[in-house]
Amino acid sequence: ISPYTGQNVTYEWYKDGQLLVNNGTEIIITPAVLANAGSYVVEVSVDSCSSFSDPLDLIIYEKPAATIQLVDPIECATGQDDIQLFATITAGNAPFEHEWNGPNGFFSTSDTASLSNVTPQMAGTYTLKITDVNNCESSILSQELIITNGLEEPIISSNLTVCAGEPA
Repeated sequence: ISPYTGQNVTYEWYKDGQLLVNNGTEIIITPAVLANAGSYVVEVSVDSCSSFSDPLDLIIYEKPAATIQLVDPIECATGQDDIQLFATITAGNAPFEHEWNGPNGFFSTSDTASLSNVTPQMAGTYTLKITDVNNCESSILSQELIITNGLEEPIISSNLTVCAGEPA
């Protein structure tokens, strides 16, 4: 609030009717936690006069939280495997927006990130940020993908036609 002037000026802040320890023109809540939500008013006293503010209802939303399902390493990748990355959301308010990022400029806004025909060049750290309907953002989640080279297809080189009694 704007500062008042006078001989004896006091500011008393209340949350849900309970007096808070604060005697200033503003109340700073950092970091905000769910328990800080409530109805706030300030009583300003100047000399022998006092007045209460209208209530300010502070709403604090829970940040989205999630876990990414672990992906087993892909050993011997042949370029024909597919990987699905998805998260289980445990907090926040739907609907949610997803932002996946990964190696080689990988980007997806799908709730399930799909990687097709994976190769070792696609190995690395994939991250996910979730934003909920209240524009609250999750912490950055990450999943390390391990993808190793497969063997090239063996090619049999032999004379395909032989006569009986000869080595094949």
